[in-house]
Amino acid sequence: MNPSRISQVRIDRFKSYKGSTLDIHPLTLIVGRNGSGKSNSLDAIALLALLADGRELRDLERGDLEVSGLRGGLSGAVPFHGDVVALGVDIDLGDERALRFDVELDSNYFEVQSETLTLIDPPRKNKELYKAAREVPGSGLMNVSVYSGAQPRQYTFLSGRLVAGQIEGKVLGDTTKRQLVIESTNELLAALRGIFALDPNPSQMRSYVRLGSLPERSGATLAAQLYALQDDAGSWERLESLAGSLIGDGFEGLTFSEAKFPGAEAVVDVMVAMNEKFGQSSSLVTATNMSDGTLRYLSIIATLITLSKSSSTRSPGVSSAGRTILIEEIENGLFPNQASRILELLKQEAAKDGITLIVTTHSPAMLDALQSEDHEGVTIVERNSSGHSVLARLVEHDRYVEIARSGKIGQSLSSGRLEGHGEVSAKSIRELLR
Repeated sequence: MNPSRISQVRIDRFKSYKGSTLDIHPLTLIVGRNGSGKSNSLDAIALLALLADGRELRDLERGDLEVSGLRGGLSGAVPFHGDVVALGVDIDLGDERALRFDVELDSNYFEVQSETLTLIDPPRKNKELYKAAREVPGSGLMNVSVYSGAQPRQYTFLSGRLVAGQIEGKVLGDTTKRQLVIESTNELLAALRGIFALDPNPSQMRSYVRLGSLPERSGATLAAQLYALQDDAGSWERLESLAGSLIGDGFEGLTFSEAKFPGAEAVVDVMVAMNEKFGQSSSLVTATNMSDGTLRYLSIIATLITLSKSSSTRSPGVSSAGRTILIEEIENGLFPNQASRILELLKQEAAKDGITLIVTTHSPAMLDALQSEDHEGVTIVERNSSGHSVLARLVEHDRYVEIARSGKIGQSLSSGRLEGHGEVSAKSIRELLR
């Protein structure tokens, strides 16, 4: 059976969005002008991962992004003149079934206002696995109806965090019906916890890092990630091959500067470095002197390999949910020809491990490098007359056939020809993609 994966995200009320839907493909590109809402769409997906990880809603207000995990906090995530954040997600279970999850968050009381999980089962009748509604604003309690057959069973949960994260500890799997609820909820949580948001910041990758540090959104622990990959010969070979394919001539491999306590044998901190050779001249380039583009690229491929390793080494019985990596402005710090190259490399590598890549970009070169089979995964975001961000699939644009045949999607975006959207027939799309 194929691993479960996120197939759709509904951004009903979140920052600049109101009632938009993002279809998720193995390679999903979100394109648009600066300020159109690209980053907001990734933040919405990242919020779902934070909630699934058991995060208390009040923790989302912490001033430190690495602690809160959400830019602007929950109060900054509400749309214009609103108090409630509303998001939804569909999880494709890989066997014609799917899970549909929807949640509303009250930013005034930092409570879940409502939450539902439904099993979509086309051959049979859909099942509402649980439905939760807050009792009274500020009460801290939720009324939860759990699927148990003819009549749902009633429970009381806390409203300060996701109901899904409390199901297994509250609901007994003493019947096949309630066991289905528990298993389906765990499948949802596994898919959402498999989301990793990456917004590489090269300035935070240029110093020593403590060994054992976990991957961070900023890429600050890059050196520790790379150092750990040395223990797996296959992963290390794959890493250096990918690094060399982008960095190009002169790349001889990666190495590390190791720091130890006086008199101790064990390495404590490390800094990544790169060996270069041009002609008969060799040199060592430490992270301090590496280019921003090189560090960003190393961070992206290290994250991809690290997460694919963690997926492949899961214990028996643990959910087979796929991993999803969010990457902000993937082309930053890269030359145009490198941007198209990195996209192709990442697409190939992610496909090997069933990883979903969701990236934002406004690089014409990267869009022009797309193959026709990639077009289904391209979504255009722009602001409408009300100031809301609107998501529209490229293949549904009224000029899609004309633009795709020209092979210049990137140039069309930069010239404004993709602004405004309509629909084309499914027949036209199929004919074009043959």
